Amino acid sequence: MKIAITGSTGLIGSRFADLFKDKHKLFHVNLSSGADITDRKALHGLLSRANPSLILHLAAKTNVDGCEKDKNSDITDLKDQGVYVNNEVDLGSLKTENWKDKTTAFAVNVVGTKNLADWARENNVKIIYVSTDFVFDGGKEDLYEEIDDPNPINWYGQTKLWGEKSINDSGLIVRPAYPFGYKSLAKKDFIWTIIELLETRDSIKLMLWALIF
Repeated sequence: MKIAITGSTGLIGSRFADLFKDKHKLFHVNLSSGADITDRKALHGLLSRANPSLILHLAAKTNVDGCEKDKNSDITDLKDQGVYVNNEVDLGSLKTENWKDKTTAFAVNVVGTKNLADWARENNVKIIYVSTDFVFDGGKEDLYEEIDDPNPINWYGQTKLWGEKSINDSGLIVRPAYPFGYKSLAKKDFIWTIIELLETRDSIKLMLWALIF
């Protein structure tokens, strides 16, 4: 199978790339291959030439604090474009070309995802979108289920939720919490970060703000 993969140098993406490299033909969607996911025209042309059977979308702006810093400028741009009303974005009226080459949370997590999803829908290609548990507010005591209503409390979670909405019935949405277990050269996961800290310190302080199952 020919798989177009975004975010193949990240924590999760690098693992998928390693697992799939000998079993499938991978096409890496990145600047090196000729397209930024925020550039709709270039991206669609690239995908049409590559003609993948599946899109695995892992690229995202994931730094929560960094995303929060983008919030005001993102909202200002959305309001200027007339697509932001009552804290919601009209994705159907969103002109993605206005976000070309931008690196804000909305540009990467929403516009980039919408550009991929639109091509997938138009070409009858399934897309797997890796979202996040940050679409929830964390207030539920039990495990979250697919039927639970999202309620993001930060800009990262909100942009990932809008990314989900752009997917709709075009593919599969996955909401991982804390991926771990593989020592990625690209990015340390939570477990390996703790292990490396404990190798050099007698004790460390942690903030308990989430339940991990």
